[in-house]
Amino acid sequence: MIGGGASGLAAACAAARAGADVVILEQNARVGRKILTTGNGRCNLSNEDMSEDHYHGKDPGFVREALDFSGVSETLAWFGEMGLVCAAEEGRVYPFGGQASAVLDVLRLEAGRLGVRILTGQAVKRLEKAGDGFRIYPRQGETLSASRAIVAAGGLASPFSAPDGGASGLDLMKRLGHRVRGPFPALVQIRSESPYMKALKGVRADARIVLEAGGGIYERAGELQFTGNGVSGVPAMDLSGFLYDDFGCPRKDAEAYIDFVPDTEFRDLAVFLSERKARLAGAERAGSPAVDTARDNPPAADIELKNRQAAGLGRVNQPAGAERAGIQAVDAGRNNPPAAGMELKNRQAAGLGRVNQPAGAERAGIQAVDAGRNNPPAADMERYMTGFLHKALGVVLVKAAGIDLRAPAAGIGEKRILILAGTIKNFRFPVSGTNGFRDAQVMGGGLLTEEFDPATMESRLVRGLYACGEILDIYGDCGGYNLQWAWSSGRLAGARAAESLRVG
Repeated sequence: MIGGGASGLAAACAAARAGADVVILEQNARVGRKILTTGNGRCNLSNEDMSEDHYHGKDPGFVREALDFSGVSETLAWFGEMGLVCAAEEGRVYPFGGQASAVLDVLRLEAGRLGVRILTGQAVKRLEKAGDGFRIYPRQGETLSASRAIVAAGGLASPFSAPDGGASGLDLMKRLGHRVRGPFPALVQIRSESPYMKALKGVRADARIVLEAGGGIYERAGELQFTGNGVSGVPAMDLSGFLYDDFGCPRKDAEAYIDFVPDTEFRDLAVFLSERKARLAGAERAGSPAVDTARDNPPAADIELKNRQAAGLGRVNQPAGAERAGIQAVDAGRNNPPAAGMELKNRQAAGLGRVNQPAGAERAGIQAVDAGRNNPPAADMERYMTGFLHKALGVVLVKAAGIDLRAPAAGIGEKRILILAGTIKNFRFPVSGTNGFRDAQVMGGGLLTEEFDPATMESRLVRGLYACGEILDIYGDCGGYNLQWAWSSGRLAGARAAESLRVG
């Protein structure tokens, strides 16, 4: 067994259970190091929503037979036999105790129980066919002979993948005649040279991202994270592999756009933005953000409530009559001066400016705010977006829509409102590529699957040679799919290799 990662340990345990004498050669100081880093240290080891649709490669259907052999239920039963208790969170399966080390511990204990020998610090320099078997040349120590060889050496992603004095698994297999697609980094940050990226660094947003690359259109939704030179987060990482063509070469002229309010239709968003402008205009005409306490005209409040709810922007708690002034009234309770005093202290503590309560305002039970000695500044476009989106994101979207941040919000026309709504729903930026292997969760590309039997994982070119896991041209989405591929392909390769020894 060349490689002691997730698929190598799974293959070793499966082969040993079937009666084979198994030796693992691992280049690192210990087996399974990458398992410890998965799922932010919790090890997202599978996913209840399992299908080949979550896998990518030149032939994603190659995964079908391995998943049929050891799908989610079979894998969890296998781990359960080893003593691991698992739990699912929104379909993602984790060890119940929340520690990735628990997964590695039960695998190591099982390998030990089955008599698997583990040799660490043994990078393999060369793998040769020798008669009906193989000869393996480690970087140090004696040459080994084996009747069957399973290459589970992983890919090029992560800092643990670089061989120390040995050859990569891909190089070992190429010397035996196998071809490779790519490889390329996958599940990694998307890079962009857009001038807006620096301003968005640190912003997180639940949104929909659409990638246009190589004539295809691909989309994902979820939390995005802006890094200063691109976009990360699960949706972006899932799309990163589509930035490489069928040969594993980077695609040119790729572009992406983000919809920051995917649950709101364009028309409803435009209505919301127009009403937001109207409220600010009303506040300016009133001379200050003081609140109109009139109690009439309830139909307008009902219309405002329905429009905002239709736009998916939450419930409006607007007392009747507040619409005429375009501002928010707060009933602090009639004849309740102490509450007004507390409001003053609370607003000053929050840094929200001086509160100038006209005489008798407390008795009226309303809240008046002096926005600068009876001469409030115009509501500019920067303030217009405040309270709706992340502040930095709001500023960028206003700029991207071609609107001056200092322009009075009340003065922007309906055409600009529509352009701003379109920018929020379709924020476009050029894509220059992805980060490299060191930042990637997995390797895309790998050994061409057409040269392996999907029912056994055995090479079609070299009898007795098997491969499993990340080294093959298969990778999955974020969410436990890559570890499930490791368990499924590894168990299948180990079981079939041991079985072939019995039948000759």
